[in-house]
Amino acid sequence: MKLLWIAASFPTPFRWLSGPWNLRAMMALREYEGFDVRVICPIGLTPPGNLFKRFPFGLGELAAWRRERTDMPASGEIEGIPVYYPRWSWPPKRMFWGYEGTLMHRQIRKQVDAVIDDFKPDILHTTWVNPEGVCACHFGERHGIPVVNEGIGNDVNYYLAEFPHREHAIRNLLKAKIQVFNCQSTLREGAKVGLTHPDTRIVFHGVEVDKFVPDPDGWTSSRGIVSVGRLETRKNHQLLLRAFAMLPEDLRETASINLIGGGPLRGMLEDLGRDLGIADRVNFLGQPSHEDLVRQLQKSDVFCLPSLSEGMPVVSIEAMSCGLPVVATRVDGIPESVKEPDCGILFPNQDVDALAAALKDALTRNWDREGIRNHILNMFTWRRYAADMAAVMRDAAAGESSP
Repeated sequence: MKLLWIAASFPTPFRWLSGPWNLRAMMALREYEGFDVRVICPIGLTPPGNLFKRFPFGLGELAAWRRERTDMPASGEIEGIPVYYPRWSWPPKRMFWGYEGTLMHRQIRKQVDAVIDDFKPDILHTTWVNPEGVCACHFGERHGIPVVNEGIGNDVNYYLAEFPHREHAIRNLLKAKIQVFNCQSTLREGAKVGLTHPDTRIVFHGVEVDKFVPDPDGWTSSRGIVSVGRLETRKNHQLLLRAFAMLPEDLRETASINLIGGGPLRGMLEDLGRDLGIADRVNFLGQPSHEDLVRQLQKSDVFCLPSLSEGMPVVSIEAMSCGLPVVATRVDGIPESVKEPDCGILFPNQDVDALAAALKDALTRNWDREGIRNHILNMFTWRRYAADMAAVMRDAAAGESSP
């Protein structure tokens, strides 16, 4: 089966780490069932707002930013997958977000029409509802090709709910043959704002279980709490610090927090750590390499995700793949991946007392780490994703709907 994937989040010459889940999903489908995959990766030419805030001093940086996007090749190949890089621009999201997919379609139509005429795909596929999903639906209608679209998190939970002109986006998304969500929570959030497709499926994403593995030298307790995520308000690291400060003295003096990720709240969190008297127990590790991230997970005792909101967070699944128990907020898709009580402890949103109690329990409990990893091996491998998604693709190509 021939699959044409429209994905703005995908590796490019200037952003090699963009959209690794898209690349891994494509490779999984190719490996599982021999799908012939090609990718349309639209390159945005609308500069980020922070480059304009330094005007006129940021003109050189702005010129370099644009040059790396306009001068790159129109096509390439990654992991044996042909990739095409058409360019496009969009107006302010806060005013025109719902129309972005239609604008993308109009701007990249000539290049994509040529790829479609040459490749003759059986399915058009996307993993973001807008602009990519809407854009794919325009091409599907234009060429008579079934579209399978995935909603995977903030595209549904945040953008579809908060940004303007969602009705235009939803009207076009309903032209897809099948609408897929990565968890029941994302499906429910879409339904709240009107994205209720007549053929809706749930397909869990996978993680790289061959890379996120328990420590081959064996786990040794360090009473380390690790949290991975951008240091921003939604990730709610400040709640973790406040809860840690409430732990019994023996745990406070022997345990530690390792925060992995950068972001605008680092300074505030450093100040908060000093105010709470735990600055010497909080480590800011920045953005480590992939190998160092795996190592940090392997040598930790507990993974904590205190987020205010999430889709189906991949990082907590990666932590469990390393055999690490998870303490996380009971929000959105998290309860669908963290099986209580065997794999972790979930606590109510913003409840610092409950988080402190959960951390104390998690740090002192004797966890079945092999059992935690087996939960992931049963539910969240890329092979399982490929098997489930291949069935969706076959139904879409055959014109079949779910009962």
